[in-house]
Amino acid sequence: MEKQPIRIAQMMTDMNYGGVEMVVMNYYRNIDRTKVQFDFFALEGSSIPQREEIEKLGGRVFIVPKYTHLSQYEKAIQKLFKENYICLFDYLFISS
Repeated sequence: MEKQPIRIAQMMTDMNYGGVEMVVMNYYRNIDRTKVQFDFFALEGSSIPQREEIEKLGGRVFIVPKYTHLSQYEKAIQKLFKENYICLFDYLFISS
């Protein structure tokens, strides 16, 4: 059986064309994706212009409720982690 890559959740806020998104995407383009894959969690309403590239590179994009609906956000995150066996995460929060 072929060893599956470690999946790391990238907890983004609004996933658009900002600086943080560009840095994370540059890392993602240049890592050994046979060993490590990124899964992106973006808030609903994000434009996610990188979605096609992420999926082409083997990553996944999950849409979660906004923080203004905190209980819905927490339930969605817990469900996605449980269903997808994501073992590591990187939370990137930039306040404007």
